[in-house]
Amino acid sequence: MTEVGHQGMCTKPHETKTKAESMRMLPKSRSEGRVKRSEKTEEMRRRILEESIRLFMEQGYEKTTTRQIIQGVGILNGSLYNIYKSKEAIFTDIILMSLDVVMSRAYRHIPEDSDKIDLLTYLMCMEIYLSKRSKRIAELLCIVNENWSIRKKVDETVINWARANSAMGNLYLGLDEPLMRLDACSGATFIFIERLANEPEDVNEAAAMAIAVETVDALFHRPSSDVAARVSSLISSFSSEEIVICGLRIL
Repeated sequence: MTEVGHQGMCTKPHETKTKAESMRMLPKSRSEGRVKRSEKTEEMRRRILEESIRLFMEQGYEKTTTRQIIQGVGILNGSLYNIYKSKEAIFTDIILMSLDVVMSRAYRHIPEDSDKIDLLTYLMCMEIYLSKRSKRIAELLCIVNENWSIRKKVDETVINWARANSAMGNLYLGLDEPLMRLDACSGATFIFIERLANEPEDVNEAAAMAIAVETVDALFHRPSSDVAARVSSLISSFSSEEIVICGLRIL
């Protein structure tokens, strides 16, 4: 049965929509749409990073292709390239996220009243610790040190972190060529990491860490003392909890 409405139009009984139903039919606001697109992008980024680090750890950086990453995530080519322009960009993001994880650990394990330069020592010795336990990690860290654009971003991250910390920031500002001193520290560590990537059995972990500690002390004008005890304490803190990066348990 129908009813005749205005101007002779026929309508079905009870066709009038409720307010709630009408609201559901309204177009979403632009801001709400942007939020959902942003959430979708971040979820896509997370999936890309998780698949990429899995592949990098399984078969190495050089053997991993963007096609493999795309297939592993199950997305279209454009979906990846809208977020990352290259495999190097993905790798750089993973390295910077890894650095953030390690620095967060350092803050938890180093006493607040300690000399903040110990944070830099922590980072260097952590690289040796990870490389000794995973040849693949050593290989990936070698790529970081050999790629200037990635190395520069890592250095900038560490410098900004140092400047944000008043104690370490003052130490940097009080010395000539702070970036070159940081590069010298990285270079000293890289020698051991490169060897660990090729002949890990020839590297004494504790000895390598001791040299890294003494290098930092010398470059930042701090007397070296109790080096063996400091190295032992670092190794103990490194093994106290697992390391998870982009959803993958590294150690």
